[in-house]
Amino acid sequence: MKQRKPPLDRIEVADPEAKAKVSLVLQVLSGEKSVSGACRETGLTPPGYYRLEERLVMGMLQAAKMPPVRGRRARDPVQEANLLASETEALRKEHRQMQALLRVTKKIFRQGGRRRRGGPGRPRKDQATQDPAAPKTPPTPTEHPVTPPTPATPRRPGRPPLHPPVQA
Repeated sequence: MKQRKPPLDRIEVADPEAKAKVSLVLQVLSGEKSVSGACRETGLTPPGYYRLEERLVMGMLQAAKMPPVRGRRARDPVQEANLLASETEALRKEHRQMQALLRVTKKIFRQGGRRRRGGPGRPRKDQATQDPAAPKTPPTPTEHPVTPPTPATPRRPGRPPLHPPVQA
């Protein structure tokens, strides 16, 4: 069976002196060393050791009070249910907005099947089959004289005409 490393050996610390101090205090607290023996090894005075011990123990207590970093945090079930309900409602609202946008987009960019009446698109057969040789009425004086007469097939705005004009 593979032996696990002690906790302090697994942690990589940039300051080896700090790691040695933590190790020393843990050894004294576990009973492996006495306070006087630890002070002889490191050159600390007993009051200095106890100040260090108190600071390290306070740091450990502060770390123990912190919420866990990984995994699910323990929550009150009622609070969890309220949070999920509000999140669900927000997602439903966003879904309704997306559906409305999709409907509008489909209406604007409708493909196939139905066409809007009077909108852009191919001319109707009854308009396309009109006799181009039929006499055209002259423009009335109220119309602008420079405007060319409208062709038999309507021009699509921003696009070339569907059929090239017939030259006689």
